[in-house]
Amino acid sequence: MRFEFGGFVLDTDARELRHGTRPVRLSPKAFHLLELLVAARPRALGKPELMQELWPDTFVVEANLANLIGEVRAALGDPTHDPRFVRTVHRFGYAFVEADRPAPRRSGKGSAWQARWEERSVDLPQGTHIIGRGDQSIRIDALSVSREHAQVVVSPGRLTYQDLESKNGSFRHGEPISGVVEVASGDVITIGSVDVTFVRVRASASTQSVERPARSSRRR
Repeated sequence: MRFEFGGFVLDTDARELRHGTRPVRLSPKAFHLLELLVAARPRALGKPELMQELWPDTFVVEANLANLIGEVRAALGDPTHDPRFVRTVHRFGYAFVEADRPAPRRSGKGSAWQARWEERSVDLPQGTHIIGRGDQSIRIDALSVSREHAQVVVSPGRLTYQDLESKNGSFRHGEPISGVVEVASGDVITIGSVDVTFVRVRASASTQSVERPARSSRRR
């Protein structure tokens, strides 16, 4: 089946989530969770029901479900404080509902970010961006970088980073990154062996100013 919402297409037969023509990476469990929520919309699903569907006959802690919800929200660019797609039902579970408001603007105006490494920089407007050595939106041509190394999601006021089970991993301040993490302006993330700085900028129609990066003390 195909479900369309907010510029996304969820194709359960092809096991694929796309934004426009671009595939959006999700782990198998996160994809199944999104499939359950979308198929049941607008009905809310309780946490026990979701956990039984995702981990049948297996005991897992509730934090595992919360982590998957975070992965789905990151893939959709859906902020926790003002969700457009995945709503938390207090003391019950989660529901999928597309809010009746326009999608975030993806033009060069408003808040955006840049990824900078060596002498290069790439603009990151709102949306999902894949970092890798292949034909990706953020292409880093280094052998230590996997073809699909990581995923960055820019949403209003924030940027999140997720390593896509790459061979050489991702590191911040010398510590390996696992799961979805929020990135502060000025953070340096080592992708394979390449140091990439993420900087929040404010773009206008004619000029662009860079915010002062947050101080970071990176250890090797």
